[in-house]
Order: sequence, then structure tokens, then C-alpha cells
Amino acid sequence: MLGLDGCDEHLDGLRKFIPDYRINLVDVRDYETMGRFQSCLQHIFSMLKYNIDKKKLYEYARLHREAIREMDYDSAMAMLVLLGEQKRMAKILDNSEGEEEFDMCQAIDELIADGEARGELRYSQLILKLAEEGKSEKIIKAASDPDFLKQLYHEYGI
Repeated sequence: MLGLDGCDEHLDGLRKFIPDYRINLVDVRDYETMGRFQSCLQHIFSMLKYNIDKKKLYEYARLHREAIREMDYDSAMAMLVLLGEQKRMAKILDNSEGEEEFDMCQAIDELIADGEARGELRYSQLILKLAEEGKSEKIIKAASDPDFLKQLYHEYGI
């Protein structure tokens, strides 16, 4: 894992201090039975699994709202970091009002709202560019064909 094979002899002495043991990795996004986890890991791993599909993420959060709300602060912070919400975590940690309570479900609602706002802005930018170029046929096709829309985002660098 450290890539010490083939290194100079100076690093050979380092090998005796590094344990060589087996490490098992689990890809929670492909893990089917999250119910096997009996702690907050179940919710953290499930949220990670559904992070690529915001509708599923929101549905999971809605169905497990109470359990997620009862998560301890450290678990909630870990979840935010793993979901890629470092900015939101920093905002919570810098809370000048001194609020101790944190609502993970509210954070997820805000996450989804932020994503929707970014998506709407991105779509508006594309439509404006296409309209400026007089390409109404592409606007119509983009509205009905998600693959074409992605292609246009890439093409226009949006």
C-alpha cells in the first residue's frame, strides 16, 4: 500500500516498523443490506449510498427522520463530511449563536434545496446561451432529452 517495493535500501529498515496485515474494505454504495448495521452507521452508510440520487436520499431521510434526528453530534458531522458538505459543517461549527442542537434532516433539506438552485441556475445559463444563438430546436430537445442536456452542459462548459 505504501509502495516500498523497489525502493532504495534506506527504506528497507522502515519495513520492519510497518505492520503487514490484511485490510478489508467495504463499498457501502454497493452494499445491499444496510439493516445489518445496528448503529448510526446504518444511516450514515445508507445516506452515502443514496447520495448519488438526491430523490432517494431525500426519501430515505424522510422515512428515517426521527432516527437521523437522534444521531449524536459527532455522527451527524461525520455524515456531513462524507456527503461532501464541508461548507455546511463549517457553518454549523462556527455557529455564533451557540445553538447546541443540530437537525440533520434540516441540513438534508437545505442540501437538496441548494442542489436544486444550482441546477436551475445551470439550466437557465444554458437556455440563455442557446437563445442568444437562436437555437430553439436545441432548447426543446434539451427539455425532453436528459442525455442531450448533459451533452449541451459539457459542450458549453456549464
